[in-house]
Amino acid sequence: MHEMSLVTYVLNAVENKASGMGIEKVGEIGLVIGRLAAVPELMERCFQIARYQRPMFQEATLHIEMRDIRLRCRECGTEYSSQDAFGYATCPECGSGASDLLGGKELLLDYFVPAKEQNTGNV
Repeated sequence: MHEMSLVTYVLNAVENKASGMGIEKVGEIGLVIGRLAAVPELMERCFQIARYQRPMFQEATLHIEMRDIRLRCRECGTEYSSQDAFGYATCPECGSGASDLLGGKELLLDYFVPAKEQNTGNV
């Protein structure tokens, strides 16, 4: 499943950046994922597995923003989007099957947030 390799790549990138900033634990990670890039449920499951193998991420949560597939018809120039990877075969305006992919394959690390300090003393 390629989602595990994507999660590993993201965690490596966050770990490198966070370590360089002196951050020891990450509390949240935000990703933007195109519908053609990965399955969000599998990304979440892989994240849950991978985070326990790395102390920096053991308490982290993953937030995923999904991006629709965006296309432009080669015949009439109409730009349109679809949530279904298999449902974008024809232009909604002219019915042409010839379209150029504009978006939907992205995998972007949007943000990460350090974990909140835990109070270990008396309040």
